[in-house]
Amino acid sequence: MSDFDDSFDVLILGAGSGGYSCALRAAQLGLRVGLVEKGNLGGTCLHIGCIPTKALLHAAEIADNTRESAQFGVNATLEGIDMGGVNAYKDGVVQRLFKGLTGLIKGRGITVIEGTGRLTGPREVTVDGTAHTARHVVLASGSYPKTLPGL
Repeated sequence: MSDFDDSFDVLILGAGSGGYSCALRAAQLGLRVGLVEKGNLGGTCLHIGCIPTKALLHAAEIADNTRESAQFGVNATLEGIDMGGVNAYKDGVVQRLFKGLTGLIKGRGITVIEGTGRLTGPREVTVDGTAHTARHVVLASGSYPKTLPGL
């Protein structure tokens, strides 16, 4: 043990799928965990990437299956697509998963530090002007292309 005053055993910069899974496992192992995120827990995948896309694809698959239902002896007709309803379904899926993830993080005693974090030392992350230290720092900032036009 060093004489370095550590706030956390593990401090994770980024709460996307890589960051939150690292945080959950570290907490499961009994470590003191800090999780830094400037947006919502779950990151790009949960909120604007993988999960919403899969929900939209599922709705499209339902429409396709309805069109092809007669070949299976099922009488069904597709009267159209209600995009408001499809988007409400997608948003509901995202919110349900977000709520579950938030509960898991809280239940495991993980400290969520909201704000923009920056690695400022070998074992230090500064979040909106406040320095946080840890025995170990994990960079899980994701791969979201921040430079795409319109995003």
